[in-house]
Amino acid sequence: MDRMLRAREDRRLAGVCAGLGRRFRIDPGVFRAGFVALSLLWGLGLPLYWVFCRMMKPEVKEYVEHETGEIAPADAPDR
Repeated sequence: MDRMLRAREDRRLAGVCAGLGRRFRIDPGVFRAGFVALSLLWGLGLPLYWVFCRMMKPEVKEYVEHETGEIAPADAPDR
């Protein structure tokens, strides 16, 4: 089973809807409309989006090992 990852490409905010769309092979616009509808109707869209954002790890293309031995995403700033 594929993991749910926040997408780096085709993202609008944090990549949650694009990641969900990629995972379930559905257009991300469906998830975006769902979050907007949940926000407007019951106020659940933003809290639910935040939960998904915290649960889903960001998609990382490659990792690098720093001089300190720490392994981090290649696009992460050096410490």
